[in-house]
Amino acid sequence: MQITICSRKKASLYVARNNNCNIISIVDCGHPHPEFVDFNRRLRLRFDDIDTPHDRGPNHVHIREIISFAHAIDERPLIVHCKAGVSRSSAAAFIVYAVKFGPAGIRDHFRPMLGLIYPNAEMLKLADGILGCKGELISAGEHFRNWDLLVEHERIKNREVIIDG
Repeated sequence: MQITICSRKKASLYVARNNNCNIISIVDCGHPHPEFVDFNRRLRLRFDDIDTPHDRGPNHVHIREIISFAHAIDERPLIVHCKAGVSRSSAAAFIVYAVKFGPAGIRDHFRPMLGLIYPNAEMLKLADGILGCKGELISAGEHFRNWDLLVEHERIKNREVIIDG
């Protein structure tokens, strides 16, 4: 299954290229959803990008909707967008992947996006509990949020020294 994580702005371009795709559209509270044509199924969610429990942030209902959507969609391309295409959309993509294929392969599947995405921790925490992933979704999210530390660790391990100045 092809999963594209993108910003709201780029979502229209991807939908135009992937006729008859599935879409998860996440917007901030109080903002309208973009209009698309030629899509198969669409899930519209509205919550702010907040990494801790908050009344405007992600909650169990939102996560259960993502999980139900993942069960309902077929193998057509999936486009997941939020405002910037970094946090909420990547967390939603991880959740869909975990539902379809299990959480074990998330790091490898999304590795090309290392350094570009920062999955929403609250969404992954909620989904991990609902899906019974025993911390695997949370760990995958931490892996992507701490990518700069991983790079630094590899440099030290390989005895690479970078001197600025």
